[in-house]
Amino acid sequence: MLTLVLISFILAGTALIVLGLLFILTYTDPRWRGFNFHSRVATESDIYTVFENPVISKVRHIDHHTQRLDFLPPISTTSWDIEYVHAGIVKSRPCPDLSFSGAAPQNETFILTPQGRFFDKALKISIEFYPSEN
Repeated sequence: MLTLVLISFILAGTALIVLGLLFILTYTDPRWRGFNFHSRVATESDIYTVFENPVISKVRHIDHHTQRLDFLPPISTTSWDIEYVHAGIVKSRPCPDLSFSGAAPQNETFILTPQGRFFDKALKISIEFYPSEN
């Protein structure tokens, strides 16, 4: 009789621990949380998959102040519009080449737009460029 009571207490304690863990793990899942007045519904531009947008696969050194970007999947286009956000300049080039001027370190943000291709998110890149002389 004593062993039956002991076994039932052990099973009840194990069940309470398992149910407590399930409750805690379920509550931390954001799908089951209550409404937050600071939240908002995602817009169409906020919802995208990673496979829809290219990633930088390689950066090649063209000359002392120019870097060329390669993307995966490859982007076939006739030209690129490269906007220098801080400088307020837009240049059109056949390849996605990012050029820097001067010998001083620079911090620049670029928005790359291939002609004839549209992506869910803009290809926006921020680079801190430190020139070096070989």
